[in-house]
Order: sequence, then structure tokens, then C-alpha cells
Amino acid sequence: MSRTIYIKSEGNARPLKVTDFEGFTFGELKDHVQEVNFENSNVIIHSTKTTLFDDSSLIPSEGDVILLVVPQKMKAGNDETQVSDTGEFTEVMNAYSELVIATDRFRESLDAVGRLIIEDEENVEVGSTTLADINRAFRSFMNR
Repeated sequence: MSRTIYIKSEGNARPLKVTDFEGFTFGELKDHVQEVNFENSNVIIHSTKTTLFDDSSLIPSEGDVILLVVPQKMKAGNDETQVSDTGEFTEVMNAYSELVIATDRFRESLDAVGRLIIEDEENVEVGSTTLADINRAFRSFMNR
């Protein structure tokens, strides 16, 4: 049985590489790997998104295995300061809404300019010729 187990946890910047593990269960792995704290954590097999719930949970016996160790409870901030309490989230959402509205207005204006150019192409000069002449030449070229 040849496999490498990579363990990525919150405490290590790079995944821990385990190449000498011969066991089959999560409990055997915990006994074998002392460098990782599995307490109060969920351990997930990356390829299958399977959570190892207890010591009898099986670890794939072939191929490389990536295990993700994540805290059971994620910290959402303390009670004193949260994003919604500071108004930052509301400010960001308002700015985003204004950006969407401005983008829509810009597109409408650009479309209006395009329509004006098309409607008045006989009078729009490009160098020594008109836009209508350029469009006719282009259409003639495309029809060849």
C-alpha cells in the first residue's frame, strides 16, 4: 500500500505530509500523527467531502489523500463588535448599489450614442469620408 496523506489544519501553513502511515482508520491516524491537534475539529476527506466522525472511520487505502482539519465551531466575532453593528456592511452594500446603477446608466448612454451615430451616419465625418461611406465599403467587402 503506497499512499501519501496530506493534513491541512488551521495551525500549519503548509500541509503536513505523512508517508509512513500503514493504518486504515481515523483513530490509527490520530495515534500515528502527534503534530496535529484533532480535538474539537471536523476532519474532511477533500476528494469525497466525507467527514471522519469517529475513530473507526475509514481512510482511503490507495492514492494520495488530503485531509482538511477545520474547527467544529467557527468564530463569528465577539458580541461587542460585528460588521452589521458598525454599519460597514450597509455602507458597502449602498456603494455597490450605486455602482450598479451608474453602470446601467453608462450602458444606456453608450447605447444612445450608438443609435445616434447609426441614425446620423451620413453626417458623421471620419477623416475625409462619412461613416455611411465606411459602412457601405465594409458591407461591400463582406459580401465578396
